[in-house]
Amino acid sequence: MRHFTVAMLGLASLLLGPVPHLTAQQDFRGVLLDCGAIENDIARLGCLDGLVMSLGAEAEGTQEPPAEPDRPWETITHEEYRALHDKKVKPEGLHLTDVGKGFFQAMAGQANGVSKGFSIRVFTPVNWVAHLFSEAERDYSPITWEDLEDRDIANVLRVRAYPDSPTSIHGERGNSVRHVVLRHPDKKKRETIIVQPLSKSEFTESLQTSGGADLAFFGVEALFSMDALEAVRDQKGEWLVTVIGEGGEDGRGEEKNYKVKTKHLDDLGLR
Repeated sequence: MRHFTVAMLGLASLLLGPVPHLTAQQDFRGVLLDCGAIENDIARLGCLDGLVMSLGAEAEGTQEPPAEPDRPWETITHEEYRALHDKKVKPEGLHLTDVGKGFFQAMAGQANGVSKGFSIRVFTPVNWVAHLFSEAERDYSPITWEDLEDRDIANVLRVRAYPDSPTSIHGERGNSVRHVVLRHPDKKKRETIIVQPLSKSEFTESLQTSGGADLAFFGVEALFSMDALEAVRDQKGEWLVTVIGEGGEDGRGEEKNYKVKTKHLDDLGLR
C-alpha cells in the first residue's frame, strides 16, 4: 500500500501540480481539509501522502543533533608520569585481601565450602600506565607513550574488586561484587562522606565444581575521580574502599572495608 501511495503521489503531481508542503507557519487542519475537498481520488490520496511526508521532513529538519558527551575526567601528561614513576611506583598497584575470612570459616567447621573473601587491587594513573608498560614488555610487545589512548592515561583511580570465590571445587560458597565506593575512614564521617564511581564494569571469574557444574562469580572494576578522592582522605592521607556484595538471604549485601593506609601511599605515588 505504501509503494502504491508514493506512486499515486508522483502521478498526482504530474496531473495537478505540486502537492501541499506543510511549513512551520501553516495550519495542519487547514491543509488537511483542503486535501479532503479534492474530488479526484488519486489526487486526494497524493495530497494526503504529501502532507504526511512534509510533516516528517519538517520534524527531521528541526531535530537537534545529539550532544557530544563530556569526558568526566582529564588525562595525565608524559611529564607527570615520568616525575611520579621515578619514585618507584609499583606497576602492580596495591593489592589488599580479606586475610581473616578463610581462617574464621575453617574454625567454624566450614572447610568444605570455604571462600577466600573479597579482594581489591588499586591503581593510580601512574600505577596503571606502569602496569600497561610492564604487561606489554612481558608479552614481548613493548609500547611507547604515543601508543596509549586517552582512557589509558585518564586521571582516575582504578579499583578492581574481585569476587569472593570458593577455594574448593567441592563447595559452592561465594559471593559476587555488586558495587564499590570510597569512604572516609573516620567512623563518624564514613556514612556521609562517600564517593561514587564515574563508571564501572563487570568481569567474571569462573570455576568448575567436582560435579562438573560451572560456577560464575562477578567482580567490578570502578573508576573514580582523583579530585574526588581527596574528599575522603583523612589528615594522614588514608581512606576506605568499601566492596558491596550481592544480597544474601536477608536481602542485604555483604560489605567489606579495605583501608588504604599511610604505608601504602608510596606504592601508589600519593605521598
